Amino acid sequence: MLTNARAVAVPMKDGEGETFRMHGRLGGERCRLALGTQRKADAQRLVHKIETAFAEGVSSTLWPELQERLPRITFQALADNVGWKEPQLEPEVKPTWEQLRTEYDAHLLKEIAKGNMRDGTRDRYMQTIKLFDAYVKGKQTTLLEQITKRVIENWKLHRIEEIKRKPFSRGGTGYILDTAILRGTFNYGLSEKMITENPVVSEGKPGAKPTNGASPFSSEELPKIFEHAGVDHLAVLVLFRTGLRRSDAIRLQFKHVDFEAQQIKMIAQKNGKKVRIPILPDLLSALEMECTKRNAEPDDYVLLQPTAGKPFEVPGKVLYERLRAIGRRAGVKNVRPHRFRDTFAADCFLRGCDTEEVAAYLADTVATVAEHYSEFIEERRARADAKMRNGAGIVPFITPQEGATEKSKLRIIRRFA
Repeated sequence: MLTNARAVAVPMKDGEGETFRMHGRLGGERCRLALGTQRKADAQRLVHKIETAFAEGVSSTLWPELQERLPRITFQALADNVGWKEPQLEPEVKPTWEQLRTEYDAHLLKEIAKGNMRDGTRDRYMQTIKLFDAYVKGKQTTLLEQITKRVIENWKLHRIEEIKRKPFSRGGTGYILDTAILRGTFNYGLSEKMITENPVVSEGKPGAKPTNGASPFSSEELPKIFEHAGVDHLAVLVLFRTGLRRSDAIRLQFKHVDFEAQQIKMIAQKNGKKVRIPILPDLLSALEMECTKRNAEPDDYVLLQPTAGKPFEVPGKVLYERLRAIGRRAGVKNVRPHRFRDTFAADCFLRGCDTEEVAAYLADTVATVAEHYSEFIEERRARADAKMRNGAGIVPFITPQEGATEKSKLRIIRRFA
């Protein structure tokens, strides 16, 4: 306890001016403590703050200020008397990769709840994140500050090699999508101030520059596939006649099949676009037979695993492997779900559909379809041009004079080439 505290002027030893001390009783004993100032007004303010701090006790917010302004010995005597101790600073907790991963997953779940993201998209994101998680754990890297651009670039090379070891890897270009997903993850960390810079350098838009383009089955390959499809005949027919992505094909239910309008109507899982696909005669017959055989309810899935009798699970690895097995039996290379999508698109163009119509069937953008299936669009255009030149129009072509000679035609072509 502090009582009778007051500021007292004390002459300095060199005789030049005076300094101030606090006189009073501290813990029942007289005390004379230096205040470290030569100004009376400052000394009085310090004494008043000391009295206030004692009155408020150890919880007073004045103690840190007094610690800075008073001489060390004076302050320590006062602090020891009241029992105040300097608070220990909490050790700095540095953000970890595990923390970012957990919080980002929670963010994705919120986006799904708000309707801004679909479950399938989150599943694809988490697939990449789990792969990266295994990589950094293998390198014993835990803190976000340890994940530098060099670490990311090394992971990209590691990922390319992983992809190349798989069948139909397309040169490992799938790492571009993985990079985009990982960059989005670290962008979230940046927005939450967990990091100050995103270490992931973008490799461009995934799928913007496909290396292989469309790869439809030929008219010779398709009959072989159907011949050896066996119990997977319906799955092959659904993929070929609808162009559905694998995730949508395994989600297809009988409630999506409008037998009266002869259309399949559903929402694409990847982008939420509405899909309306005409049911062609062979698929219509197969769906009617399947529905009758199983006495199917609207919520029943169209495609079931032949051996297990249950729906295929996302992301459809079982379906993928069964198609590969069909390809081996049929002697057709590279039988996979997306090639049926390419075959459906090519078939649409050959039957006379335009780019906008095919894009609507595929639940894709016109620009993507135009780029990916340019070969078939050009083929359809060439056939249309031939019809214009050779077909019977309203009147025959009118040529007022003989056309140019072959030599002059060649000169014209070279001039305007």
